[in-house]
Amino acid sequence: MLENKKRFVEAMSTAMVIDQRSRVTSIEYISDLQREECFGIYKEVVRINFTDETFKLITVDANSNMAIAKEILCGIYGPEATGTFFCGDRELFKRILERKLKKA
Repeated sequence: MLENKKRFVEAMSTAMVIDQRSRVTSIEYISDLQREECFGIYKEVVRINFTDETFKLITVDANSNMAIAKEILCGIYGPEATGTFFCGDRELFKRILERKLKKA
């Protein structure tokens, strides 16, 4: 199931990169709690990387491919995806991650 979602997100990434208006450089499906993007709590995350070096993280735990597609499209074109839990650059992400780790 997770491999199917990963392949689906890779196909979405290809489509969004082709559309230059999306400003997307890549989209990645992450299902590893150890990855910092998961904050140790999210089982499935989609990371959307933009040309201005910002990125969005969207939790897609237990979502179908249709729901993931909707979240990705909302994350790129708006309105904001309902699962978005981060939007910003690498430095902001590091600061937030450090705060979360201190609280844990």
